[in-house]
Amino acid sequence: MTGLQSSLERFRGWFISDCLPFWAARGMDLETGGFYEALHFDGSPATRRPQRVRTLFRQVHTLTQAGLRGWIEHADVIASRGFDYLLQHLSNE
Repeated sequence: MTGLQSSLERFRGWFISDCLPFWAARGMDLETGGFYEALHFDGSPATRRPQRVRTLFRQVHTLTQAGLRGWIEHADVIASRGFDYLLQHLSNE
């Protein structure tokens, strides 16, 4: 295995085992249904940032793909809630 392949495997393992579950558990704003733009180093949400549509689309897409691949349990529920929030707020503007 080359150095690049090894690095990609380490990244993939970190992404699936650590990053995705972390964001799935802490990245959704349970009050609004949207997603936080950022989290502080302690994992708490950075709540004073505006929510961008790009972040909402990215989180919905990422969670949908993770769910389809079986990487995160209940990813479809989280993605669906985010997508519903997105549709609700886009149609009101």
